[in-house]
Amino acid sequence: MASNLTFTSAAIAQNTAFASGATTETTILSADTTYTRRIYGIAFTNSATQTPTCTIRIKDGSANVAGVYIVTVTTGANVMTDIFGNTAGAPVFQKKRDANGNSYYDLPANWTISAQLSANSTSSAYIHVFGETYQ
Repeated sequence: MASNLTFTSAAIAQNTAFASGATTETTILSADTTYTRRIYGIAFTNSATQTPTCTIRIKDGSANVAGVYIVTVTTGANVMTDIFGNTAGAPVFQKKRDANGNSYYDLPANWTISAQLSANSTSSAYIHVFGETYQ
C-alpha cells in the first residue's frame, strides 16, 4: 500500500486571512504543479462573537470536486474550529489514514482548496491548512 510512497520531507502550511465581513471565495491552499499534497488539517480561527458558516471547496483546477458546509463553533475571542475533524468535514477529509493512524486527504497536483465565509463575521478570521508533499 504505502511501500512505494516517496515523501519529499517538505512540510506545507498556508495561513489565509479573511477581512471583517469578507464573503468572497478565497483560495486557502494554492495549486502545486509538481507535488501531490497530503493534507493533515484545516483549522478556522475567528475573534468575533458571531458563529459564521464556512464553505470549503476542493477544486481540480477548473471545477468543484467536493464541498463541505460547516457551522463553526467560534463564539468568542480566538476560538479554533477543527474543520478537518468537524462532523461535516470528516466524511470528506478523513477517509484515509497513514501508518501512524493519522487521518489525511490526498490533494492531487494542480488542485486547490478554497473557502467562503458567511456575512455574519464582524472581525477578521483565519484558516490554516497544513500537511506535506510527496511524489
